[in-house]
Amino acid sequence: MWLIIYTYFFSFYRLDNEIDVLPSALQFIDQSWLPNDWYLNLSIAYRQPFNLIAGSFITLLGFQYGAYFGRAVVYLLLSISLFIYIKTFRLRYTFALAGLLFFFKNQSLIACEWIIAGFDTKTIAYSFVFLSLSNLYKKDYFKSFLFAGAAISFHVLVGLHALFCSGFVLLLTGNLVGQWRDILRNSWVFPITGIFGILAIIQQLAPSSEIDSAFAWKIYVEYRVPHHVLPSAWNGDWISLLAISTFFFIAIIVERKDSPSIRFIAGYSIGSLMLFLMGLLVFAFADPVFLRLYWFRFPDTIIPFSMCLLTMKILGDFAVSECHSQKYAKAHFQIKRVIQLGIPILTSILLMIIFLNKGIYLSKTRLLDDWNSRGVTRSILTWINKNTDKGAVFLVYPGIQDFYLHAQRAMFVSYKHSPQSAVDIMEWYERIKLTNGGQFPSKRGFAALEELEQNFYQLNEQSILWLSKQYGISYYLGKPLQNLRFKRVYSDSYYTLYQLNDHSQQEDQEEIPASLSKQKQR
Repeated sequence: MWLIIYTYFFSFYRLDNEIDVLPSALQFIDQSWLPNDWYLNLSIAYRQPFNLIAGSFITLLGFQYGAYFGRAVVYLLLSISLFIYIKTFRLRYTFALAGLLFFFKNQSLIACEWIIAGFDTKTIAYSFVFLSLSNLYKKDYFKSFLFAGAAISFHVLVGLHALFCSGFVLLLTGNLVGQWRDILRNSWVFPITGIFGILAIIQQLAPSSEIDSAFAWKIYVEYRVPHHVLPSAWNGDWISLLAISTFFFIAIIVERKDSPSIRFIAGYSIGSLMLFLMGLLVFAFADPVFLRLYWFRFPDTIIPFSMCLLTMKILGDFAVSECHSQKYAKAHFQIKRVIQLGIPILTSILLMIIFLNKGIYLSKTRLLDDWNSRGVTRSILTWINKNTDKGAVFLVYPGIQDFYLHAQRAMFVSYKHSPQSAVDIMEWYERIKLTNGGQFPSKRGFAALEELEQNFYQLNEQSILWLSKQYGISYYLGKPLQNLRFKRVYSDSYYTLYQLNDHSQQEDQEEIPASLSKQKQR
């Protein structure tokens, strides 16, 4: 299973959420790497266990091979957890594997969530969720709480949502009432393994009188992550998909009273549907800031995951029962033995060939070398990495997501790299406004990048100098045709790097330029 997942998802040349988490992990381990970067030096409590692991990999192996090795580790962890899940719920392996491959093709119902992509906190958290759920079904409550706490420590919301669904299925099956003493007696391990997630929750709940927290979270919900949390931003017939899923799980609960494992998975999935419904109610009647709890995240992946595996479980049970009812049961047994012995061997050989063939990219295309495919040359970022002070801060277009990985220098602000607390979100919001000519982009989500790019490269010299003085910025990465009077230190066909720390060019200005002081949009 690990080899199949590794071959299916592994890419030698594509980055996913690693663009965000890996630089933060390295900064967590080595605070001297980019000491003047605002975002990377923020404290995000629930990422600390991941940062400790990933940061160590990156320190020893570098970004590229650290990411390769990290992917191998998290894919192995997920494979182990899924294998245990399949055994626990007595899913027939061949059918379950077919269901997983179908799920891997599209892991999201509508809200763009996923269980597995690259080397990320979410994949680790989901692995612990599956281990917790498997032990919950076996009534091994100590291990269930152990892994549930680990899930919260690696990703707070994934862990919390999974905990809710676990409580729901226990209540649905009657175990919560009948075995509450045993459950309570084994729960002491949860706050130990979940300490990082619990601290993150406390940090989020702590009131702040310094800023307008409601406005900060509104910015986060409506402008940074609407594709995850706002039903009004979704496209497609998701209502029909949700209705079909609800009918499917309820029908299984009603009709399959003979199969506790199937009913348990279906009940857990109905718990996730309850989260989805609560999110819709919040969206319809409550303040949108409460959508920051990502009500749709967990059900967005668990619903299609459970539907795929339950469907294959039902088909597998039917196929085997039909086969055993025939007079050719003995022949079927012999064929089954051949398949059991031969298929894993042939599959392993085939997957190794595919994986080694993909490995050719190690010599042709590296993980950090795909800039030309995005219409951006990497030469200027390589030059920055080799020829500028490691403590310098750069004013670059916030839509350049890979600047940390390629140039390995501090950024004034990045659209992708958004913080997780109200105070820091407000700072991010103000910085984005400054790079956009004094106002926040009118469009939402990543659709805002086109406007942001256009306005960023129209910043005038006075605005750039003011930003340089106020925030200690040393360089501005602009376009060759901007024809700014700053000192040009490097150019290629796409970009020109301007040096801003020549103080003889800077006028003594304390007030913000008119071009950057447009009224705040509330």
